[in-house]
Amino acid sequence: VVGINPVQDSVKTADSERAAKRLDSHISAALLKIKKVTVAKRDGNEDLKDVNYLLDLNITEYSEEVATVKKMVQRIAKYAVEIKFANVTNNHILIQETIKGTFDGEKVPTTSVAPEVVSSVMEALATKVADRVTAELFPVSVLKVSEGGIITIANYGFSVGEVFDVFTSGETFVDANGVEVKDEVKVCPIIILEISGSTARCLIHTLKPYKSTYKTAVVEVGMVCKRAKDAPIDEKTLAPLFKQLKKLK
Repeated sequence: VVGINPVQDSVKTADSERAAKRLDSHISAALLKIKKVTVAKRDGNEDLKDVNYLLDLNITEYSEEVATVKKMVQRIAKYAVEIKFANVTNNHILIQETIKGTFDGEKVPTTSVAPEVVSSVMEALATKVADRVTAELFPVSVLKVSEGGIITIANYGFSVGEVFDVFTSGETFVDANGVEVKDEVKVCPIIILEISGSTARCLIHTLKPYKSTYKTAVVEVGMVCKRAKDAPIDEKTLAPLFKQLKKLK
């Protein structure tokens, strides 16, 4: 059970207040996609006896601006959110970091009003937070690779068309805090093409923009998978890979 405290807003502007409300509404849905997780929304003061983990989010930056380029206008958002995710049982902090980035809204003609982006920004951010929680509690790795190249990974609420990057452990080094860390080397991107209960079947990404870049990549059982920055791919575009998957089965 993951307890979620109300999203905090350290910026305290009209835009950041709207962002905090949207993130509050999206984070539960994002976490519930992780099939092994139960979510408990809190007001921040309840007893912790009924939760195993506690998630705190704090918006430390949120701003929007409207940009005009070549007779097109779009809204651009800049954000930063602090994450603290702790194991309540032993008070061990599992995640304490800041996710920051920018989000480019839809481009429309200058004769139109740039569409709002705050809900889309916070939905995407909630997905990133859920991915971090998934990686911490249930690391996604390659479970099986068939002779034909079908890659099977665990399914924690993923969808067809989502893209993941596969990594292998590289050299081990000691970071600035004296902690031994394994460097990760990207092997290739893969695309989820089929969901079957608790598993998902994938193939190496050979569509645009990669095409044959990773065609000869070797994926092995145990390699770590993390959601890629690539946008999900629609089923029409995936048609060639669907045919390939069917032939390989």
